Amino acid sequence: SMVEVESKYELADRKALQKIILNHGFKLTGEIFQHDNYGDKARQLRDRKQVVRTRRVFDGGYQFQSGEIKWEGPSGNILDRPVVEVKITNSVDVDAVETLLKKQLGIKIFASFVKHRWHYKKNTKQGVFEIELDYFENKENPEKIRGKIYVQVAMEVKPEKREEAVGLVKLMAKELGLTSAYNKDYIDIAGIK
Repeated sequence: SMVEVESKYELADRKALQKIILNHGFKLTGEIFQHDNYGDKARQLRDRKQVVRTRRVFDGGYQFQSGEIKWEGPSGNILDRPVVEVKITNSVDVDAVETLLKKQLGIKIFASFVKHRWHYKKNTKQGVFEIELDYFENKENPEKIRGKIYVQVAMEVKPEKREEAVGLVKLMAKELGLTSAYNKDYIDIAGIK
């Protein structure tokens, strides 16, 4: 099992940060579009600070590339949480997983986000850093988040490396000039209850 450690920030100028990211040795590994659906059963998961998410990933021409189902466990103060993720190779299977979650487990979609994402990676001796720039340009997004740009600085590590990763993520964000982190996920930022 792995722990995801991330720190999230709202941006005013995506292009300026992209230059800084590249100047710090990160490599652009993808520009994609994502459609995320978050599910729960009568708040049973969210009350325990957990969530189930399905994702569809599309290229620039909106052709399906991949999908996944992910359980995100309870989060700490910098959004460090255990995760279990399963990759899905076609959109029919993503639909089937969502149907199974609903019919067999009673998990219903309560939030959806559509985002334009730029993904960057940097290998260091401390581990792999990932940066994701998310632009919520689509009118289908919740009003509080629509039209906004966020950046996540993240690492995925073994549980015993969690404390070290929290410090490293904070340090990397500071080096990139990012301040005032959100200790929330997109569901909370969007004000979804």
